[in-house]
Amino acid sequence: MYLIMFFCTFQLKNNNYFFDRYNIFIKEVLPVEKKINNTVEKRNFFDSQWGAHFLTGYEIFKNNLYFGIGLKQFKVECSSNAYENIDSNFRSGRCSSHPHNLYIEMLSETGIVSTLIFVSLIIYFFIRCLKVLYNKKIKSYYNSYEYLMFICFFAMNVFTFFPIRSSGSFFSNFAGSLIWYNFSFLFIYLKHFENSIKKN
Repeated sequence: MYLIMFFCTFQLKNNNYFFDRYNIFIKEVLPVEKKINNTVEKRNFFDSQWGAHFLTGYEIFKNNLYFGIGLKQFKVECSSNAYENIDSNFRSGRCSSHPHNLYIEMLSETGIVSTLIFVSLIIYFFIRCLKVLYNKKIKSYYNSYEYLMFICFFAMNVFTFFPIRSSGSFFSNFAGSLIWYNFSFLFIYLKHFENSIKKN
């Protein structure tokens, strides 16, 4: 396992594409003020391509509040003239295959009903994880491989489902499968420790 973690870290450190994308994202999201012809031009996150995607997804959600527009339909709906006036300097680039935020994607494509159900299940699941992490009955596991893996998968899932970040498409085959891959390992370790607590 440590060999795998070392290999992944090495790959990220030597991956120019990853760092190029990261640098572009940082430059885009930081607020900037430029002085052009004695006037100050302000640019914020919503003037970036990600901001334009977020705003478009939010406007789609407002127009389709309860049940959304359907899975993977953001790429079709975003080109509608109804979203030409979003408050972004990058409105011309508002279209993409998805809005680059898990919750905005869910809200715009499936509506508020299914999103609330999903968020409730994730919160319930994380509460169960926290109960295990703070349970003194599993003290004997604290320095074990299983406990370390449980913490790692819990942290990865908290980051994955953190609402304020850019993300891949939740409903795509590749990005979606990675989310559920990590989630399934967390679930396995959670059940392992919950069963240990019951035995003790």
